[in-house]
Amino acid sequence: MSILKKIVEYMEIALSIYTFVITLIEEQYGSGNGDAKKKEAIAKIKETVQKAQDEGRIPGWIAWLLSFDSLLSFAIDIIVAVLNKLGVFEHQGNESGVPSNV
Repeated sequence: MSILKKIVEYMEIALSIYTFVITLIEEQYGSGNGDAKKKEAIAKIKETVQKAQDEGRIPGWIAWLLSFDSLLSFAIDIIVAVLNKLGVFEHQGNESGVPSNV
């Protein structure tokens, strides 16, 4: 398998983990404090990445990279912005989950 294909596979795994955890935390805490939710997301993502490594789904060096706080913070901001733009999260005045600009 080519190295590029393997890197893309790892990126897909990372994006899946990050998006799943972010969505789960948003559903659990609703429209509460964003900083608290981000802190919780970082902790849960690190836990999930460690579990993926322990189960042999990703190598240790990928788990190490995916657990950097600055990378996690950056990725969370981007994923949340995209999910907000898509209307995935319900916010006050947007309880239907449909983007307000539709």
